[in-house]
Amino acid sequence: MNETFSCIAYEAGTYGFCVQARDGSEAEFNISINAPGTWKGNVSSDWHDPANWAGFVVPDADTDVFIPAGRPKNPTVTSGSAWCHSLEIGQGATLNAWQDVNANFGLDCAGGIALADEFIELDISSGHVVWQSGASFDASANTVVRVGGNWTVESGTDISPGAGTVIFDGYETSSITNHDN
Repeated sequence: MNETFSCIAYEAGTYGFCVQARDGSEAEFNISINAPGTWKGNVSSDWHDPANWAGFVVPDADTDVFIPAGRPKNPTVTSGSAWCHSLEIGQGATLNAWQDVNANFGLDCAGGIALADEFIELDISSGHVVWQSGASFDASANTVVRVGGNWTVESGTDISPGAGTVIFDGYETSSITNHDN
């Protein structure tokens, strides 16, 4: 007999959890704890659908987001801006955006980002941008990427801002580092 159940904690805190086999027979229990901000992509590609996120909570400006590879669907931002504290995209995963994406305190990308429409803004205005080996970036005309910190491109990337603009507008000196692409 295979039985499953889930328990969702919507608030941070300390919780107790007890599981036992009802008839005393041998049993195996797997407990999975997912940090808020982890993309699951089980229902759709809609960034704004809580069912696509661990903990069933859409990220906000205080949430560190991780988009891993191997999910059923990659996230797409089509209605309303996407917000998060920082954004990490794993190798093989892709974020597609038709609306603004705000990851104010950092972007670490080993996967892909596609700004698929004109006049979209990718805002990393208080953090650094790191394009890991294997990363790709494609932007339509008139898109804007705002960077408050450093811009680092590792070897083995495909970074194509196209006819878009990268603006460095942080409060400190920023650097651009390109490792033999």
